[in-house]
Amino acid sequence: ARPGVEAYRYWDERPQPVVADDPDLPTIAYVLKGQEAVFAVVSYAEEDRQANLTLDLAAMGMEEGCIVTDTETGEELQLEGHRLSFPLKKHDVRVCRVVPR
Repeated sequence: ARPGVEAYRYWDERPQPVVADDPDLPTIAYVLKGQEAVFAVVSYAEEDRQANLTLDLAAMGMEEGCIVTDTETGEELQLEGHRLSFPLKKHDVRVCRVVPR
């Protein structure tokens, strides 16, 4: 409901700011460019998987770097360049917050 927030859903036929390598782990992202982004990764897999994600920091307006945290645990996740990786249990969801560094 915040003005300027753009929603990116995995079924949208346009470039996405957060993309998983695995088609069984779709993403959805809400971006307030240059200020904040929140994204979720959902597992439709029948077993635990490693979620390997690519973040388009330019699309999020955070080219100078960012901090990614798990919204449930508060854990800071390590971004390697534009890549993020973490385990995801089958049928689970993980929600992350991205803010500029």
